[in-house]
Amino acid sequence: MRTLWREHGVFACLAALLSLFYLAGVAGVPFHPDETSWLFQSRDFEALLTRPLELAWEPDSPPSAEMTYRALNAPLAKYLLGIGRRIAGFEPSNVQVDWNWSQTWAENERRGALPTLRLLLAARFASAAFYPLSLGLLYWSGLRLHNRWTGLAAVLLFGTNALVLLHTRRAMAEGALSFAMTLAIVGMLAGDRRPWLAGLGFALALWSKQSTGILLPAACLSVVWSKSGMLPIRRAVLNLLIFLLVAVSVSWILNPFLWRAPFRAVGAMLEARQAFVEQQRRNLDALQPGMVLGKPGLRLAVLLDELFIAPPQLAESGNYAAETGSAAQAYLANPWNHLLRGLVGGGLLLALTLVGAGLAVWRMRSTDPARRRDLGLVLLAMLLQAAGLWLAVPLPYQRYLLPLVPLACLWAAYGATALPGLRRFAATSAGQPATQPAPSATDTT
Repeated sequence: MRTLWREHGVFACLAALLSLFYLAGVAGVPFHPDETSWLFQSRDFEALLTRPLELAWEPDSPPSAEMTYRALNAPLAKYLLGIGRRIAGFEPSNVQVDWNWSQTWAENERRGALPTLRLLLAARFASAAFYPLSLGLLYWSGLRLHNRWTGLAAVLLFGTNALVLLHTRRAMAEGALSFAMTLAIVGMLAGDRRPWLAGLGFALALWSKQSTGILLPAACLSVVWSKSGMLPIRRAVLNLLIFLLVAVSVSWILNPFLWRAPFRAVGAMLEARQAFVEQQRRNLDALQPGMVLGKPGLRLAVLLDELFIAPPQLAESGNYAAETGSAAQAYLANPWNHLLRGLVGGGLLLALTLVGAGLAVWRMRSTDPARRRDLGLVLLAMLLQAAGLWLAVPLPYQRYLLPLVPLACLWAAYGATALPGLRRFAATSAGQPATQPAPSATDTT
């Protein structure tokens, strides 16, 4: 126990401080009308427990508003918000009114679409509860990639990231998504020995946000690529079967939507998402011409800007700016809520991320096979996720980029902590004696 504290006590203290700050600020995050919509959808939690077949998609039935949401949005966050709501004593009848964006704030409030503070906080804390677990998973990933300093740096960068502090403290999908992404990273790093964990992490990430489905090739590769090279055929096939069994089983349990006609239901999901993005594109083009991102170069520039530099995006549209203005000003008045944003701080993080990824590519040529595997898998996950969002999202909406945040924090941390040892590594790789002392016992392979 004393050894554990000596090696990881700094992480425990850092995680505790970050978690206290994070949870203390939950109430101060400005309200987003989509929180009402997610609370409306959280009624699926009770349906899952008592009448799951009501959630199943029926090809020949006209879709209700609830069924349209089931086709559009992944279910994991709905269940978590439902759990938080029920713990606080709120029934499905308390969240049966959805937000109507065509109406004014006052009209929505009269209809009962504006949740009470107690209801909102119950759902927000259910979403925010996974923040400390995300810190722990990210710390382990940093340990695996390099050493404990990389883990600590990744925790600090993720724990103070402006996108994390804003979006994951709302009663929406991003809290579950951030946790599931960090679990998916851990699952891939441990996939050769624990293919079930890779399957669990991938499934939870997928059903917290479907855009993470692009990680499937990296997840599959992780269970057949070991620290000594590719696994023998029999072991590789067995690992793949375990991975698929767990991923499919978890997906099936979480998605009664699929139970009646699974293949056609998946097609309905894809159609619903495509139609939704197209509708968003048309709305944005009508309200703010020129904001739809058509050219690939512009998309990439906006992706990097929103991920690293732009201030926290408190709302995607200005429909209710007058009603949320004072809360937005109070939130942004706290400098910790937008730490390291802007050209200086954000530019530094972007540079460290690129340095970390570039250094990993260079080190993969001559480092040990175990480290080569870990670096390669996390690099592949970053490239796949970034490419998927770059190609599929033509909108400058910051919260869509949340799947990239844990990966970017890992690479920025790696760049900051591995770069100082570059000269020693280069000398060792070239067969020359290292001029620096050997890594400490806390470094991991």
